[in-house]
Amino acid sequence: MNYGVDCALYAAELRFDALFAAMGAQPVYKALPRFPAVARDIAVVCGKAVTVGALEACIRRGSKGLLKEISLFDVYTGTGIAPGKKSVAFNLAFRAEDRSLTAAEADAEVAGILALLKSELDAALR
Repeated sequence: MNYGVDCALYAAELRFDALFAAMGAQPVYKALPRFPAVARDIAVVCGKAVTVGALEACIRRGSKGLLKEISLFDVYTGTGIAPGKKSVAFNLAFRAEDRSLTAAEADAEVAGILALLKSELDAALR
């Protein structure tokens, strides 16, 4: 039978339950932030044995809840850095959910982070 169709015709049976199960959890969408982020770059000098993970964890603990993103952008050893040391640089993004942050608030966050880095990992601002 051709049912009046003049081209190749295909049919398939799809099991959507299996397809959806294979996809996993549905994506979660959230609104874009209402208030802008304040970015700060910091570079710290620490011992070569200090890991980037340890620095990131310390930075997160040093924030008072306004740190939203942290990105490593440089690890440097060489001229200007003492033997056995390295310079590690991060970009930090701070944001409050209910207001625009002031430069003073962002600077206070950075000061708290730097103090904790110094006390816990002996990492000093470069």
